[in-house]
Amino acid sequence: MQWNYGFDFGTDTLRMVSVGRKGIYSEPQCAALREGDEIPFAWGDKAFELLARPVPGVKVVRAVSGGIPEDAGLLASWVKRIISAGEKRVLVRRHALVCVSPDLSRSMVRTLLGTIVAQGIDAAGVVGIDACALLGADLETDMREGQFLLDIGASAVTLSAFAGGRRGLFFRLPFGIGDLEERIIYEIRQKEGVIISSSVARVLKHGAFSPELGKMALPVFDPAKLLPEQRRLDPGYARDCVKTFIGEVIAFCRRSLQDLSPQLAEDYLRNGLLITGGGANIDGIAEGFSAALGVPAASAAEPENAAARGLKRLLEDEEKASTLVISAREAEEQP
Repeated sequence: MQWNYGFDFGTDTLRMVSVGRKGIYSEPQCAALREGDEIPFAWGDKAFELLARPVPGVKVVRAVSGGIPEDAGLLASWVKRIISAGEKRVLVRRHALVCVSPDLSRSMVRTLLGTIVAQGIDAAGVVGIDACALLGADLETDMREGQFLLDIGASAVTLSAFAGGRRGLFFRLPFGIGDLEERIIYEIRQKEGVIISSSVARVLKHGAFSPELGKMALPVFDPAKLLPEQRRLDPGYARDCVKTFIGEVIAFCRRSLQDLSPQLAEDYLRNGLLITGGGANIDGIAEGFSAALGVPAASAAEPENAAARGLKRLLEDEEKASTLVISAREAEEQP
């Protein structure tokens, strides 16, 4: 089957690719609902603004967390909304490919795909985030040697391996790089006595090991003065948070890889880890993992977009998609 649209729901930012469209469309994976309503009145950026400035009687939700759908109906509505908004370009088929965690149960896959089709989408399929990220990093899932992928996403960290076209292992840590921003905000509030935004926490997170960070004046709010100001922040607070997080991920990798088969162990020692997801943008993270685990490690180019680029490859390669995608019809036929 030829797919027309690809949706990466694997992170807090939804990414969409489509046939005939260059680049990647993205928006925050946020939808706002009024109390008692089931249909969101705001999506994307507008809903994200309400997340930062809560309004009584309004809640902001996500359809997916860490690649695991929390609300299949909301996800299906999201897919329909974006496809409908782009139909002025006249794509005849509404064939939607959704990228989610490979950890979904068969019943969850059936429910998800059935719900998408019920929204008027002609065909729906699911594919694993890890497979898409590997393809988006210009590697292949069907290589004989094992390829190991560490995806450090906003709300989950996953470790998987592919060899000979099969997923040899998959492990999931139920928190991600997004939680690190909350830790940094808390530490700065406790140690410096000022409040910083998520965007400032993101700068501190990605530049924690950069010598330039300590020279930067960043916007903060001083609750004692009730005034915003520019201040140089000690990067040590963010660095300690990042080190703790990386230590937790390294421990997760060691636990997950301790029972490898001899062949996969040999491939792991030779090929090491490919790192994707937003966490791969942290300065020096690949070198840190390589030193700690004793294997080669490299970050993918534009790692946060790796899965979306892999989806694009599947839209363009029907044969490759046939080996990785589970369609709605196949899901119904599986026991």
